[in-house]
Amino acid sequence: MKAMLGLVALMISTNAMAGPTLWNGVGAGMTKAEVRSMFPVGKGSNNTSMGFGGSTTIPFDLSSGCAANAWVYHPDNQVSVVEVMVPRTVPVAVL
Repeated sequence: MKAMLGLVALMISTNAMAGPTLWNGVGAGMTKAEVRSMFPVGKGSNNTSMGFGGSTTIPFDLSSGCAANAWVYHPDNQVSVVEVMVPRTVPVAVL
């Protein structure tokens, strides 16, 4: 019985053991490896993250035609903050 409980405990996702969800499944306390397994590091194409030491940048579509970036900060290899950067659009005057 104890072995079965130990096996079940090992099967629980580390994401479930992380702190509160901060953005799109990324939880406080997750490791850099966990974040980058959810959003593999690549060359920055859509839904591909870019790694910069203590942070990971994840591009995503906020809505049709509106791209944004999520900056996931993980100093000491644990997620602490997620900052979402949305580009500001400037209205064009009609003459």
